Amino acid sequence: MNSNRTRTLILYLTLAMLMSCREEAVVKKTLRPVKYIVVENGTSMQKRTFSGHTRSAREARLSFRVPGTIKQLPVVVGDQVKPGQVIAILDPTDFQIQVEQAEAGLAQAKAQSRNAAATYERVRELYVNNNVSQNDLDGARAAHESAEAAVNSIEKRLELARQQLSYTTLRAPGSGAIANVTAELNENVGAGRPIALLTTDGNLELEVAIPENLINKIDVGQKVEISFDAKAGKPVHGQVTEVGVAAIGSMTTFPVTIQLSREEPDLRSGMVGAVTFSFAGKTEDAKPVVPHHCVLQDNQGRFVYLMVPESEGVARVKRRSVEVGTLSNKGLSITSGLSAGEFVITAGMSGLEDGMKVKQNGE
Repeated sequence: MNSNRTRTLILYLTLAMLMSCREEAVVKKTLRPVKYIVVENGTSMQKRTFSGHTRSAREARLSFRVPGTIKQLPVVVGDQVKPGQVIAILDPTDFQIQVEQAEAGLAQAKAQSRNAAATYERVRELYVNNNVSQNDLDGARAAHESAEAAVNSIEKRLELARQQLSYTTLRAPGSGAIANVTAELNENVGAGRPIALLTTDGNLELEVAIPENLINKIDVGQKVEISFDAKAGKPVHGQVTEVGVAAIGSMTTFPVTIQLSREEPDLRSGMVGAVTFSFAGKTEDAKPVVPHHCVLQDNQGRFVYLMVPESEGVARVKRRSVEVGTLSNKGLSITSGLSAGEFVITAGMSGLEDGMKVKQNGE
């Protein structure tokens, strides 16, 4: 009898253990999987806008290399020019006279050189026959060498005169468009004074003045957005190509050059553009950012579901009330309720409850 009871008890305990293991397996098997992210602080960004005028990235201020009076000015603003095309011509009269004088002087010097050479040859022959002294020979040789030097000097002067005569014609150094003409016909201009502004083919650029408290936050290669009235508010992209190291005048601002990323047919030199820079703010001002769909709301307010790991692959759900800030393309900023390093559930949130066990399913 006791033997039967013992067998019955053992069988009962065995069945109970099997049922318990099965229930535990079922529980583990039915844990809801959830996805999550690790909370990170966002970046606090400050935006500042500065205005500047567009110009060709490659400009040439054309000027004469000699002074004079403008007699021809065949170009006007907007003209397309080719390499070597005439931009302006000075009155060449004075320079032509200098060339003619140099040519006449050269002819005279060459004649004198020939006479000196012939004289030297005669004296040298007489010296060989002991008919003249060494001093006579030396004098003839010196006169010959002086005449040759005079020829060389006048040849250089003639070359310079011809070169200066050629400088009375101002030509385009390359293809492009005349952006500005700063002289008039019959105007007397000095050497180096700009006559016209030539913008060559290529992208536009702007120069803006940046205050000293921001200049060290700007780097070459930094991306910016530029808005123009001609583009009806559509932003144009550009990047910083030059950062000035010396302040402009007494304003304590520094020049920064921005080049447009591509050619914009709607834009021209001289247009006003508003350049927007983005600067990173202070670290303490940065707020956590989460995907906006993670923030839920009910009659108790806004909240998120946190995942609190308990064991390998198993975690517990924790409801956390939050206050939200601004929405950006990176997500919704959380002004209160979250800290960096916490796990926010991003998928599998339907039907979750505070305290529920879930299965970790990665990010």
